[in-house]
Amino acid sequence: MKKLFLLLSICGVAAVFAATAGGAGQGADRGSFPFDSVVFVPCANGGAGEDVELLGSLNFVFHSTFDQAGGMHLQLRSNLQGVSGIGTTTGAKYRGSDSELMEFNVSSDDAPFEGTSVTSMRIVGQGPGNNFVLHESAHFTINANGTITAQFDHFSVDCK
Repeated sequence: MKKLFLLLSICGVAAVFAATAGGAGQGADRGSFPFDSVVFVPCANGGAGEDVELLGSLNFVFHSTFDQAGGMHLQLRSNLQGVSGIGTTTGAKYRGSDSELMEFNVSSDDAPFEGTSVTSMRIVGQGPGNNFVLHESAHFTINANGTITAQFDHFSVDCK
């Protein structure tokens, strides 16, 4: 359920971006933001885990399309670039990579509405056993009455 609210919030932000696309019926934008995040890597530090401060950039491509019926179709692709970090306990060096795809489809009446998100993240550390892999795919569908008719959130974390 937490992911559902996150997807709805992101769609609200995406709608603001889409509104700036102009009257041509579609628009695209790309850009980059500084990335600075602390991520807990549970398999690091001999299995005791440690926080890793990661720095780099987050690149994105945002695309919006408006159909003739007034519906809106949004897509956001993002990935990390040049991300590296240091373990705050061990001082081990890490590299980070991430890719995410979010897609939203909204009718002209704000319902039905659907959203899908697929995320893959890797934090690779020095030495054996401290590589962290996260995968998540989530989807929700809201019908014309505003009722959630489909929802899933598949989440996996693995240490290698």
